[in-house]
This record gives sequence, structure tokens and C-alpha cells, in this order.
Amino acid sequence: MIGLDFGSAEEERPDLRDKAQRLAFEKGLLTLAAGPSALRLAPPLVLSREEAAMGLEILEEVFRSL
Repeated sequence: MIGLDFGSAEEERPDLRDKAQRLAFEKGLLTLAAGPSALRLAPPLVLSREEAAMGLEILEEVFRSL
């Protein structure tokens, strides 16, 4: 499991996290909200290189659009 935090110690950003989660879902990547402004990635234990590359590509698209 990997967590990506969209906030800081001074400022929580649930709005940004929620937008990233929605965009990722629309592109076919399921993520989970965690805490006030973090996004969880929980890939399966059996993951091909192609699947990992696809997930990373989707995340890159999401981050560029934020």
C-alpha cells in the first residue's frame, strides 16, 4: 500500500484529493481516500509490469490535470 498526501501539516486539501480520486476512477484506476487529504494506492500482490505501467500512466495524467 502506498499513500499520497495532497496536503501539508499546515493545510489539509481534501478537495484536491477528491478531485484526483474522481479523475483516476474515470480513467479506470481505483484509489481510496485516507485521512484528511491522502490517497491510498493498494495494488494487487500479483501485478504485471504492463499493469503497473498503465496505473502509473493514469496517475501521471491525473497529476498533470490538477
